[in-house]
Amino acid sequence: MARFTSALLQLTTTDLWKIALALKAGVHQKSNYRRIQRFLAEYDVEQHWEA
Repeated sequence: MARFTSALLQLTTTDLWKIALALKAGVHQKSNYRRIQRFLAEYDVEQHWEA
């Protein structure tokens, strides 16, 4: 979670492919992309985050 948040804040984008690239060196971007998709599908966003 911390790496995802850090990558999102650094890139200031919601492009999951760019975030996947920024997450982990040495891991395929496609693997990170899928990991992000699974995380977002299961993550319950609190009300204050939606704003």
